[in-house]
Amino acid sequence: MKRHVQGLLIIGILLMAGCAPLPTCTMEPAIEHTRTGSDQEALVSRYEQEARMAHEKAEQYWKTVERYTRHRNKVNATLASHADRLARECEKAAEENRALAKSHRVGG
Repeated sequence: MKRHVQGLLIIGILLMAGCAPLPTCTMEPAIEHTRTGSDQEALVSRYEQEARMAHEKAEQYWKTVERYTRHRNKVNATLASHADRLARECEKAAEENRALAKSHRVGG
């Protein structure tokens, strides 16, 4: 039983690290120095790239959920639940980045 708990903790930590907060803090210098339309378009591109990366990560987690649910047991049910939550968080991050891209789009 102790090994199952340890394994669960290790896998949980690895799963949580997989969709760490997106590096929006690295965008601050770009946001602060936005002056022209081309600067705005560069921000749009970066936000769209972040959205794609978050969506791809969510897709990976959805596949993980499928694998865990195929082999049903108590540990896998817990892991599937964690992976599902992470997938939803990544999708939320993708949506937010798409919204930020839209708000920075010149003429949009």
